[in-house]
Amino acid sequence: MLRLIKEFKPEQLIWYGQLLVKMVIVDQNFSPSELQFVKEVLAQIPDEKERKSLVGYLEKQQEPPLRQPKSLNKEVLAQVFIQLIHVALADNELHAAELALLKSLSRLFDFHPNYLKDCLAWAQDGIYIRRLQQKLAKRTLSLRNELVPVKKLNTEQKKWYIDAVVAALIHEGLKEEKELNLLKRMFASTESREEQILLRNHILLQHRPPIRRPPPMPEGLTLLILMEVALIGARNGDMSYQSSQHLRLLADVSRLSAKSYNELMEWINQSVLWKKRERDLLNQVRLNSSEEEEEAKKQGRLITHPDNNSIQVRKVQCFVCGSGKDLPLFQLRHLSQKTSQNIFGTPIFLGANEGFDPIDFNRIKVVVCPACLFASPKKEHFIRQKKDQTPEELSDPRFKGEWIRQVLEREEQIEPYKKQISTIQRSLPAAIACYDLAIDAVRHYHAHLPKESNQGQLINLYLTLAELKMQAGLREEAENDLRLAMDLAKQIYLKGRAPQLVLRCARLLLISALYFEDEKNIGEYMNFFHRYKTDKAEGFKLQDRQEFMKLYQEVSGIFSQRERYKKSALKGFKLL
Repeated sequence: MLRLIKEFKPEQLIWYGQLLVKMVIVDQNFSPSELQFVKEVLAQIPDEKERKSLVGYLEKQQEPPLRQPKSLNKEVLAQVFIQLIHVALADNELHAAELALLKSLSRLFDFHPNYLKDCLAWAQDGIYIRRLQQKLAKRTLSLRNELVPVKKLNTEQKKWYIDAVVAALIHEGLKEEKELNLLKRMFASTESREEQILLRNHILLQHRPPIRRPPPMPEGLTLLILMEVALIGARNGDMSYQSSQHLRLLADVSRLSAKSYNELMEWINQSVLWKKRERDLLNQVRLNSSEEEEEAKKQGRLITHPDNNSIQVRKVQCFVCGSGKDLPLFQLRHLSQKTSQNIFGTPIFLGANEGFDPIDFNRIKVVVCPACLFASPKKEHFIRQKKDQTPEELSDPRFKGEWIRQVLEREEQIEPYKKQISTIQRSLPAAIACYDLAIDAVRHYHAHLPKESNQGQLINLYLTLAELKMQAGLREEAENDLRLAMDLAKQIYLKGRAPQLVLRCARLLLISALYFEDEKNIGEYMNFFHRYKTDKAEGFKLQDRQEFMKLYQEVSGIFSQRERYKKSALKGFKLL
């Protein structure tokens, strides 16, 4: 890792230093060796002021803030993440505070939940392997303390240890910095200039010291030396034939008991597999973005917003006018915000998770083409890559022609907010104007290609708009939008053919009736669910039946607590 950070830019190095300091401090039980490792990293920071600031965090045991990494690819982020797990495991435990920090970092790095799950499972396996090692060695071991107590060895024991390890290092090519540091510690452990020269010659001439029977020493100490040799051979997740033969010969000449040898080999095999899994985690990083989005990032068409790290900006083009000009589509970073839902299921954004900037995504989710003012919250309604085909609902020439002919009328509607529609600083009036455009667009293409899914889109637009207005204290306007959504839902409820959409509309109508205290319709909509369960759900396929029963249990729970859903008992559209 020290080799990697030498390639970091100063700002990236400061960021990495902050992560290390934060990881060490959250444990509140860090060892002197951990502290020394962190200080070694901090010493690489060229900015003296920043370096002293981070050392100050350590000394005061204060956590530095989490920040978004910049200009680091997913492979580097994975290396940083795995290294931080190693730091967290220094005391052979993964404490709750460390786990919470790792989860926050996973969100910040945009790792897929399954990738985080794999990393944490790997960490737990590391704890098990470390405990197995301690049981075998019959002593407490720290990930950053020396495995073999070199200074406690007598001269003959030290020579055998050095020969065994130098031979292992020569097999592996002496490439890792930590292994070179191990040699330095060996040189420092002896005052004999002659012995130091002999060792250096072994290395420079790539000459392997002869394997000989060890001098008298406790079996536990022999096991520690063999563990050191095994870790060198297994550093990349596999062990070469030469390394495994070297280890076997050392075990033979050491005359280990059969029990100790078997336990050693079990630990070695588990350690090799663990290192291999580490290598796989580093090489198979999974993000929340798709392959297509990853390609867009490489092309510079999908970037993190410079003023808000919770938002990614995607360069897209308009299917409707075909102007060929880039316009921004805003995407919310996965798990960047603390979210809830109102009683209708509309998302509510409550603030940012640690390391992210707050944003009310409902205000900016509608994309507006500045040229023709076509608007939609659906990314599929815009050209993200050249091979994208025009969606069926937008391909009708009658819709396109009609929409473009009416641009001037819409210009007046959007004119006061024209400068805001391409930014994330949309005022409430600007956001409302964008939703009005999106609603108008759906109504226009629905007129030429009527589909129930279009009506479902309209319902969602009205409900989100109603939530925005309710948050702004515009209750009457919000309730008007709710009633428009209810009118559309009633049409689908009575005549709809798509079962899932019909059920969602029935849920909306039930909760709306509770909100407005419409006793007559409350009973009707709840009876609908009872009849549906008896008459239709039993004939569903297993998955569809399970989904219906989940919805049925939800609405039954709502009905049983219907007093909570009255307007007078709510805060806006939210449960108290």
